[in-house]
Amino acid sequence: MPVKIEVTLTFDGPFNVGAGALGGSLADKPLTRDARGLPVIPASTFKGRLRHEVERLVPVMRPNEPAPCGSPVAERMCQGDGPVCPVCRLFGSPWLPGKLTFSDLTLAEPKFLQTIEHPPPGALRYGVGLSRQRRVAEDQLLYTTEVFQPGTPITLTGTISGDLTAEEQALLEAGLKSLFSIGGGKSRGLGWFDLAYTVTGEADQPPAVKAEEPSSETLKRLAVIVELESSLLVGTDRTEAFYKTTLTHIPGRVLRGSLARRMLEACSHPAAGPHPDCDFGRLFDCDQPPVFEHLYATTGREFSFPTPLTARSCKYHPGFERARKADEQGHGVGDILIRQTVFEIMLQTHLDGKLSTPLPGLYRPLCPVCGEEVEPFSGTMVILPGTRGDGTPAFFYDNVNVPARRTSRTAINRQRAVSADGQLYTLEVIEPQDRHQRRTRFRGQITASPEQTAILRQWLSRLEAIGQGQSRGLGRVKIEMLSPDRVDNPLPSVSDRLAGFTAAVRAVWQTWQQQVGIDPLPDDTLFFCLTLLSPLSLERAGLPETLLTPERLGFNRDVALIRAFTAFQTRGGWHLGAGLPRRTHLMLAAGSVFMYRSEGLDQADLAQALDRIERTGLGNPSLRRQGFGRVVVCLPFHYQPEVDL
Repeated sequence: MPVKIEVTLTFDGPFNVGAGALGGSLADKPLTRDARGLPVIPASTFKGRLRHEVERLVPVMRPNEPAPCGSPVAERMCQGDGPVCPVCRLFGSPWLPGKLTFSDLTLAEPKFLQTIEHPPPGALRYGVGLSRQRRVAEDQLLYTTEVFQPGTPITLTGTISGDLTAEEQALLEAGLKSLFSIGGGKSRGLGWFDLAYTVTGEADQPPAVKAEEPSSETLKRLAVIVELESSLLVGTDRTEAFYKTTLTHIPGRVLRGSLARRMLEACSHPAAGPHPDCDFGRLFDCDQPPVFEHLYATTGREFSFPTPLTARSCKYHPGFERARKADEQGHGVGDILIRQTVFEIMLQTHLDGKLSTPLPGLYRPLCPVCGEEVEPFSGTMVILPGTRGDGTPAFFYDNVNVPARRTSRTAINRQRAVSADGQLYTLEVIEPQDRHQRRTRFRGQITASPEQTAILRQWLSRLEAIGQGQSRGLGRVKIEMLSPDRVDNPLPSVSDRLAGFTAAVRAVWQTWQQQVGIDPLPDDTLFFCLTLLSPLSLERAGLPETLLTPERLGFNRDVALIRAFTAFQTRGGWHLGAGLPRRTHLMLAAGSVFMYRSEGLDQADLAQALDRIERTGLGNPSLRRQGFGRVVVCLPFHYQPEVDL
């Protein structure tokens, strides 16, 4: 049946898709452009790259059919005088027409590049060949590569069309899903993209599979405790001059990738093929794989999370009052979200001339113990549920310091068995114990179906190492998966948190109302906030977005974003399957806080919508499965901090 596939490639890094020497460019490896001077991926380039991927998959997906022929050598390709391989039936050969028609992939986003008179020139990258014997630059081997790097994500679109059977379409889609890069310099980070496609014209098949939202009725969220037994190195995207840095938490994708590799080692199926009726297939080769959230340092098994960007502590005595050791105690940690936001609303109302009396002063948070300035407080926090002296429940907090150190090592000369010249390097690692001999533990959650939960329990207990440098003794861990009845969840229900946060805002609002004569809040006004537990990637039309607008949450005009405390970071990683770097994303950093105001919404309905957001997360579904985009609604620290500032 006729099928049309619209393909979208999104690059957020430099790429080079060339076609030999071109006029108008001084580069040895110039960039292919269209008539307007904009970058373009020729149909032949994309077709050849996709054909290569399909050739790799045919022996696995179609083992009973003829093996792929000897492309690209024409004499060895199918000529029609014998059985034709599935690849030539799809893509054709010099003697046989193929079923597929490709179009050039042209620029779709950003739109402004299509309207400017002079497109931005390509950047030139210089390289030189090295003499392997002399270890110096070779003569006459200086070369230049032209890359397109405008500073914003670039999206190119094209189409694939043809009359395909269901089996041929499945083979083609599998090839598309395995594409990660194109053009020259892929092993050096060039040409990596995110690919998306939509299929139209299908009569008997459902549309392309999309990630389904987790359901509270069928999925469980189980706590995972990772205890270090040796130093841990979880690489970052930072480039330091003399040493390799480590993250102070365990990303969900690190645990997910390590588990997948361990299961593949014990699986009898080929790694690149389908995995029917095996544990790996039930976890990762399915419509709804489990969600691995980020793991943050914890003192035991307590709920841990990155400190919100609104947290503040004394400049000279930072830290919580309720610290485990006397030398770690400070003057307390407070939160400025509610007081700062309400004050800014009052200030704007004053500037608009709507107050009956002037403002009595400015909001200036100070340490409640010594009266000194306060500064942002960072790190990882844990919630310790408890009771006050009068017996009422309360929240107490503590911070967790991740013990990290730098260690220097050197490579060994294999012939002389001594240290190799020029091979000294330094690693930053997380230690298995801190200076008080407390074990280093990380806590996170995995959302999975009951069947997947049983598989995870079996295989996580067998996972012995994660992170980098495992062959050198790094990353040895002991993993425990806890059932819900063994973990105390200190967070109240979303409905209770929403009511507590709104009540705290109303209390501060009423204080200003009595001082400056501002109108009281309507009875149907509600306030809530979202705090990011992990980095969040937001994109619109291929470009990064920096605000979590109500539309992103599924709300209409009844909800407004009134304040945001945000920071940004770039996050990449390493793709174990491809053995190459992942595409980098501009993300909102963990700890970012967004505060909203709603008018006219029922509190129960709003709490239900917010509970769904907290359970499913935000952002790209594929990134959500790796732990990104997790949020918490109305974190108690915002309305019940340790100290008031």
